[in-house]
Amino acid sequence: MKLSRRVDYGLVLLRALKVTYTTKKYIGLRRIARSFHLPFSYLEKLAATLKSAGYIESQKGSAGGYRLIKDPAKITLADLVALFEGNQASVRCMDPGDPETNCHVAGVCPTRKSWTDIEEKIDAVLATITIASL
Repeated sequence: MKLSRRVDYGLVLLRALKVTYTTKKYIGLRRIARSFHLPFSYLEKLAATLKSAGYIESQKGSAGGYRLIKDPAKITLADLVALFEGNQASVRCMDPGDPETNCHVAGVCPTRKSWTDIEEKIDAVLATITIASL
């Protein structure tokens, strides 16, 4: 399994904002971008996604920036993968819809059941990792 840059940087962003859940103070994206050597414009896009999903809020002005509004103990890596990647499967036959449409050997594939088990285990592990635990 390879996580995308969106998930990676989104995780960095939420980790940087973790302290704001308790302090209620805002942190500017430029500061986070500089601290972690990440592209500011890319963080802006990620922040917009996280804001529309109800994880963070923003405030304009000199004391503005972003802060975490959802308990970091309740935000899992599985949540971030779902938000930024949607329902992505490890192999074609696991994609949503008819497996036969996605892979011509799905009906007779000897490893499809194994991939199903692997996907479930990966999802279970991702669901145990929270922003608070990082």
